[in-house]
Amino acid sequence: MKKGIFITFEGIEGCGKSTQTKLLEEYLNNTTIAYQGAARDLDRDFITSLTDFATFSTEPDITFLLDITVAESFERISGRGKDRLELESSEFHNKVRNEFLNLATRFKKRYYILDGKLTKEEIFSQIINIINNKLEGKNEFK
Repeated sequence: MKKGIFITFEGIEGCGKSTQTKLLEEYLNNTTIAYQGAARDLDRDFITSLTDFATFSTEPDITFLLDITVAESFERISGRGKDRLELESSEFHNKVRNEFLNLATRFKKRYYILDGKLTKEEIFSQIINIINNKLEGKNEFK
């Protein structure tokens, strides 16, 4: 049986994690249900349950770090209601961003730093390219 991959998204507030997660979730759920469910005559709920179970307590194979500056982050989140984290200082958010970049250096085999200022379509295209390469056993980022 071919091993799947576990993917995570990281980055400071407003970098696009939720947007890319939703796009990838839609892409993968549709693909999983189509290939594993419909093609193999398996129940959609069963496939969903199996997918949920399979990700418990596992470490990601790929982590996408959507990197933007703190100034860009503040600009993007300025129009929405602020939660506890969003009320923190720029110094706090710079520390968070720097720690994500440090983690990307420490775990460089699984981290991919993407430019969060690109359009959501450009970022998503890079994400799909990286995932496809990983599934094919390639580690390069085209």
